Amino acid sequence: MAAYIADTLCDHPTFGRVKFQKLLHLCEAHLEFQEVAGNYHRDAAGPFDTQMMRSVHSQIEKQGWIAPVKGDKGWTYARGEKVNGYRDHFDRYFGDRKEALEDLLALIAPMKTQQAEIVSTAFAAWNDLLLEPTDDHAAGRLHLGQEGPRRQGQALYP
Repeated sequence: MAAYIADTLCDHPTFGRVKFQKLLHLCEAHLEFQEVAGNYHRDAAGPFDTQMMRSVHSQIEKQGWIAPVKGDKGWTYARGEKVNGYRDHFDRYFGDRKEALEDLLALIAPMKTQQAEIVSTAFAAWNDLLLEPTDDHAAGRLHLGQEGPRRQGQALYP
């Protein structure tokens, strides 16, 4: 699934490591792709799993599907020599959910990275609120200021 996301969006100028992670989070949390199995650190910029991203980078590069490229301005992705190699696996395990994934990618792709962060953070906060409804959560976790979560300098949710 990660290779499909990177293959689909690698030509978008705002697609990098952070947006990639936010999409993986939304695939797990919103589309219920339990295969993602993230262990997210909760910070001001929203859910992030550094270990998962290292593993995703390692696997998609090792297979020759997608090449993660670390540059001066962050990560970008290029199609590898064996980019089509993931497709059979994707179709077998995720084909029945492809339409929902494509809808999510179409929604997030044109966004700036910060906008994708806000969507992922708001979804995580809303999900937490549903799981543990309190006044503190409603007041603190769903506060998204004009400058976005990263610029506020404080966690949106514990």
